[in-house]
Amino acid sequence: MINDKEVIHKIANLPLHPKGIVLIVRIYKISINLRLFYYNQRLQFYEWLLRGYEERDMLDESKQFYRGDSHV
Repeated sequence: MINDKEVIHKIANLPLHPKGIVLIVRIYKISINLRLFYYNQRLQFYEWLLRGYEERDMLDESKQFYRGDSHV
């Protein structure tokens, strides 16, 4: 995992022109946004998987109910 504080400290200590620092900070902001987007997509995928399992379990329960009902 990337430690944001360390990266910011390293950027601040670089002997760069102010425009160079601004460029690096913009690129870093983009990378943070991409990381957040990636984690959000992964979270949505896991939620989708979980919903699929819950729906499948509910279908299995309803099939068992009907199976049990038909024996009566």
